[in-house]
Amino acid sequence: MEYDIGRAIRRFPDQRDELTRSAEKASKLRHACGCAMGAACFAATTLAFVAMLISRPPDWAGLPLRIGAGVLAALLATALGKVAGIAFARLRLAWLVRGLQRRYPVEDRHDDHLHPLGR
Repeated sequence: MEYDIGRAIRRFPDQRDELTRSAEKASKLRHACGCAMGAACFAATTLAFVAMLISRPPDWAGLPLRIGAGVLAALLATALGKVAGIAFARLRLAWLVRGLQRRYPVEDRHDDHLHPLGR
């Protein structure tokens, strides 16, 4: 999943801006931590839990167990959301690199020294 942006810029100098933006996007995707997806999953689970507590008649004896289950569900949803966020970022990175490789090939070629018009 590697791509040499520097070589691509040398081979396709007219596309410098697009390649530079792609490099910045790739860097963000490579270092994604999944925090936004984890936070969204935490918020959704917490809201669903609070809605469930409000919608049912109070059961004071079972309340500590429900709260414990809600906290556990929120923590589990957060962890799974974080993992899903990282996985999705890696998938987007792979798609980005594959697209760059297809549009701007940089594989070693014997005619690398030729001017683009001389090919």
